[in-house]
Amino acid sequence: MNQKQLRKTTPSVLIFIPILILTILLAGCGIVDTEITVYTNDRYKQDFIITLPADAIDMYGGEEEFENEMRAMMSDELSSEGKFSVKQLKSNDPSVYRYEISQGMTNITTEYNDNFSWTETRFNNRKAYEFRYSRLGSFLSGVSSMTITLHAGKILDTNGTQLDANTVQWTDPWETPYAIVIPKGAATWIPLVALAVLIIAVAVGLYFLITSGKIKQWWQAGTSSGKWRIESLKLGNEIKNAEEQKNLLVTDLGKKAWQNRTEHESYAEHFDQMQAQEQLRAELAEERQSLESQVKDVRQTRDQVENKYNEQIKGLQEQRKTASNQLNQLQESQKGFTKQLESVKKEHLKMQDEWQSFQNKLEQVKASTDPRRDEQIANLNDGIAALSNSMIKANNDIPQLEAQVSQIEEELTPIKNQVEDLENNIEQAKTSQKEEVKPLSEKIESLDKQIAGLKEKERQHQQKLDELVTALGPMVNQARPDSAALNTAYSELDQKQNQLDELNQQQGLLKARISALDSKAVTSFYIFIGASVIVVLLFLVLIYFAFA
Repeated sequence: MNQKQLRKTTPSVLIFIPILILTILLAGCGIVDTEITVYTNDRYKQDFIITLPADAIDMYGGEEEFENEMRAMMSDELSSEGKFSVKQLKSNDPSVYRYEISQGMTNITTEYNDNFSWTETRFNNRKAYEFRYSRLGSFLSGVSSMTITLHAGKILDTNGTQLDANTVQWTDPWETPYAIVIPKGAATWIPLVALAVLIIAVAVGLYFLITSGKIKQWWQAGTSSGKWRIESLKLGNEIKNAEEQKNLLVTDLGKKAWQNRTEHESYAEHFDQMQAQEQLRAELAEERQSLESQVKDVRQTRDQVENKYNEQIKGLQEQRKTASNQLNQLQESQKGFTKQLESVKKEHLKMQDEWQSFQNKLEQVKASTDPRRDEQIANLNDGIAALSNSMIKANNDIPQLEAQVSQIEEELTPIKNQVEDLENNIEQAKTSQKEEVKPLSEKIESLDKQIAGLKEKERQHQQKLDELVTALGPMVNQARPDSAALNTAYSELDQKQNQLDELNQQQGLLKARISALDSKAVTSFYIFIGASVIVVLLFLVLIYFAFA
C-alpha cells in the first residue's frame, strides 16, 4: 500500500493518560468508554465516559477531592490545546460515579509520539486515512473494561467490530486498534463538480424561463388542463352512474306496464308477442302440473306396494327367527347328548380293559405262594365286582342316550325344513316386490324426464318474455300511454333525464375549455415537471456519490 506519511497525533492522549493513571490509582476498577468522530481537514472531536466505584472515590479522599484533582490535571496540561468540559452524569446505581469529558472540534496538529495517529494513505485506488491507537496494553490492566468507538464517513477496513458502514468499536483491545476510513464530510471532486454544474445549469434555465414568462404560461395551462381533466373524469363517472340508474328505471317502467297490461298502438305488435310467450309458458306449466300429479300418484302406488311386501317379508323373517332359535336349541341338546354318549362308551371300554387286567392278576395271585395271597385275592375280587357293577350301569345308559339322540334327530328334520321353506318364501317375496316396483319406478323416471323437459321450455319462454319486458321499457317511455299506475315512474324518469342532461352540458363545457387551451404550453408544462423530477433524482445521486 502506497502511504504518504502525515504523522500527526492528537492531544487527546494528554486527557487519556492522566485519566488512566488516576483509574489505576483507584484499584483498577474503572470503566472507560471513548467516542471519537473524525472529519475532513484533519479535524476530530471525542467524548469520554468514566465509571468509577464509590468506594474507590472515598479512598481517594472523596468526590470533591477527586473532581478537583481531575480538573487540575486537565487545566494544567490541556488549557491551550482545545475546548473541554467535564460533568458528572446521573447514575441510577448509588455504588458508582459516572463522569463525562467532552472535547469539541479540534485540529490534528500537535506532534506526539503515542496513541491517536492519523495517516493519509490509499485504499483500492482511493484516498483514505489510517487511524491507529498505540501502546494501550500498558493501560488496560488498570481498568476493568474499556471501549473505543470510532465514527467516520465510511469504514473501509478494520480489526475491530464494525457496527455499521460508518462505525467501528473495540472492546478491551489488547492489540492496537486499527481502521482505514473516509472521514465524515469527505467528498470526491468529480461528483462535486457535476453537482455544481447541475446547480448552475438549473439556475440559468430557471432564470430564463421566469424572466421570459414561460413558466407562468406553462403553469397556468398545465394546472388548468389537469384540473379540468380530473373534473371531466369525475363527471364521466357521474354520467355513467346516472345512465345506469336511468336504464334501471326504464326497465322497471316496462315491468309495471306489463304487470298492469298497459297497451298502446305504438308497441301493439310487441305486446302481442309478449302475450303469446306468456300463453305458451302457461300451457307448458299446466301440462307440467298434470304430469307432476301423475308422478305423485305413481309414487304413492309404489310406496304402497313396497310397504305391503316389506310387511310380508318382516313377518316371514320373524317366523324364521323363531324357528332358527328352536333349531339351535335342539342342535345344542343333541350335541350335549352325543358328547355324553361318546364319553360313556369311552369309559365303558376303559373299564373292560381294567376288568380284564384284574382277572389276569387274580389268576396269577391264585397260583402264587405269597403270604399275602388271600388278602390280594380278596382285594382283586372287590375291584372286579365294582367294575362289573359300573359296566352294567354303562350298558344300561348307552341305549338310553342313543335313544335320546335319535329322538332329537327326528325332531330336527321338520324344523330344518321349516327354516328352509321360510327362507325360500322371503326370497320369493323380495323377487315379487322387485317385479312389481320396477315398472312403477321406470314410469316415475320417464315422467320426471318429461317434467324436466317442460321446465326447461318454461324457462326458455320466461327468459324470452323477460327480454321482451326489458325491451318494452323504452317503447313505453317513448309512447307515454296514459296510466295512473305509471305516472310515478314517468316522474322519476324525467328527473333522472334532467340530471343526465345537466351533467352532459357540464362535460361538454369542460371539453370545450380543454380544447381551447394552448396544447404546446400544456405539453411543455408536463415536460418541465418530468425534467424537474429527473433533476432532483440526479441531484440526490450526485450527493450520494459525493459524500458516500
